[in-house]
Amino acid sequence: MMVVIGIDPGLRELGWAVLSIKKPKKIKVLSFGVIKTESENGNTPERMWEIGKELERIFRKFSPSLCGIESAFVWKDPSAALKLGLVSGMCIEIARRKKAKTVVLSPLYIKSRISGNHIADKEEMRKSVLRKIKKIPKDVSHHVIDAISIGISAFEKFEREKDEKAQRKMKKQKYENGKL
Repeated sequence: MMVVIGIDPGLRELGWAVLSIKKPKKIKVLSFGVIKTESENGNTPERMWEIGKELERIFRKFSPSLCGIESAFVWKDPSAALKLGLVSGMCIEIARRKKAKTVVLSPLYIKSRISGNHIADKEEMRKSVLRKIKKIPKDVSHHVIDAISIGISAFEKFEREKDEKAQRKMKKQKYENGKL
């Protein structure tokens, strides 16, 4: 069993979900939420401080060993993407300081892993997550749906990379022992 946190970074609203995942694909949602910043005048450092304090609390409470974070991307507003990058960087720093392995995933990767469609919209993602996990409210925020998707995708990628590393190690040992 592994405790995983998925983070959907945002400066105004950051979605998070803490999952307990066992192989093969037994997923339990331990907790979830949205961190909403109330800073006046869009003060970026103040908003980041609010997010950081709350993330620290969540990491202390659940001690996740793996953290998945969605990567920032530029869509319409480059300055918004830069701010999102700041939030993502802060999330990575907190996760690493709390000793969680960290995986940064692209939105396209997450969508294709969860829904099978790399251009899935919010509703398609919601339906895919609700099929995998029955015990979450159907009206939960799309930021939470995204965070759950990120957590599941991070776990799958981490496990796949761990298996590949073990296979490479075995192959190397066979080669060194003259069996290949």
